[in-house]
Amino acid sequence: MLKYRLEDEGHVVLGCFEYAHGLAEPQRTFFQHKEISLFGFENGYLTPEGQQWILEARKCKSGQEVLYVCLLSDDGEPFALQEIHYVHHILTHGEGSYFTELLLAGGLVHDYSTQTWKLLEAWSSHKPQKKNLWTNLSRAERRHWYDACRLAMFPKQPDQVAHKIYEMDASYVTDYVSFFIALGEAINGPCGYFGSNIGALNDCLCGGFGAQTPFTLKIHHAKVAQQHLTAENTRRHVITQANHYSTLDELLSDGNWYSLWDIAMQTFHEHHVTIQLIE
Repeated sequence: MLKYRLEDEGHVVLGCFEYAHGLAEPQRTFFQHKEISLFGFENGYLTPEGQQWILEARKCKSGQEVLYVCLLSDDGEPFALQEIHYVHHILTHGEGSYFTELLLAGGLVHDYSTQTWKLLEAWSSHKPQKKNLWTNLSRAERRHWYDACRLAMFPKQPDQVAHKIYEMDASYVTDYVSFFIALGEAINGPCGYFGSNIGALNDCLCGGFGAQTPFTLKIHHAKVAQQHLTAENTRRHVITQANHYSTLDELLSDGNWYSLWDIAMQTFHEHHVTIQLIE
């Protein structure tokens, strides 16, 4: 099965292939410059645009400034995307337009960890059907799960009707990451996404992410989340985890930190979401 697609900076399809290596790193590192191998073209194909691109690249050993490698779902739709900037050092293995491997170098824009990418590869074929599969993971492993939920391109569904009731299980909400994992599952089911920080939560509550306000959110075992989502927990996540996707919406105007719980509840209130806390 062809699991990957190569596109140019205008998203013109250059070809499809079976495997890719080098699209993620063991540690999340923003704009890592490295070599990427794309192989399995013998069972895939190049478009005419792809063939022309390869011919030009072979001549000058360089290519376009931007390329996209798409991980495809089983129905052939993009499921995750890696963006490669300043592409150069392009080599091919094979003859003519028939080759098996494409080697290139460039800067990886999206900081996928190897563990996150493996989750995305698995979910692209089989989306988990149960909630709370992440609860036995370590803190580090939960971060990979959180990133995969944020980056997975599941088919978008229309927003549910307003006034719907959602159920959130906060039994395992002990930090910033687990709060957004549990919230995403409450709104959009297993591996669901409904914000990864307060700024993104604001965006989701404006519509287009599965829920239409006003709605009711019942938070079960709310006391667990309240006890753990302190101002110090928020500060530690945003500052020490170096999560550049986090915004500073968690900051108070005087430079002190909100607790994530308080600012999330305030955000829900501003968007006419009714919160019911259930012990």
